[in-house]
Amino acid sequence: MKYLLPCSQCGAQHEVVRTQAGEKLSCSCGAELEIPSFRDFQHLKPASGAAASVAARRPINDLPRRLVLVAGMLLIALGLVVGSYGGLLRTGIYVPERQPSRDPEIDAAIDDLSPTDAFELWTSYRDQGLGPYQVPYRYMAEWTRQFYTRFLQVGLGMLGLGIVLVGVTLCWPTERKTPART
Repeated sequence: MKYLLPCSQCGAQHEVVRTQAGEKLSCSCGAELEIPSFRDFQHLKPASGAAASVAARRPINDLPRRLVLVAGMLLIALGLVVGSYGGLLRTGIYVPERQPSRDPEIDAAIDDLSPTDAFELWTSYRDQGLGPYQVPYRYMAEWTRQFYTRFLQVGLGMLGLGIVLVGVTLCWPTERKTPART
């Protein structure tokens, strides 16, 4: 990009570029001009053609991009927390193997009962009941494992969505580029 360096004696404008920083330039009036340092180029006016290209390359409003990036990072963090919570708790659950539906010893004891003993056993169960119902441990363990598996799945989904959002922000354009003029 070219900048205009004014002559201190005659006021003539000379085009300079940043790579010339610190060098000396001779004006047509005979004055010797020192090109400013790289940092001091910000005080010079851009050349007319360069001013148009600077205006065309204005930064785009970056707030939506930043919001999407922050949302993606939060989803990644939350997905890692939820997924690891579900995954760690899921692995600590012991699910016993299925037991046979009937115990052969109990079946043999029932078969050995006389009809009067069987009737007395039945009446005692009828009058006293079997006791409070307790869900077998196996079913509770299976349900709990499925519950934590859902946590793991939701966490992985959030992680994936967060990665997609961060990837979108990496592809998001940061400057407006004008098409080349022919």
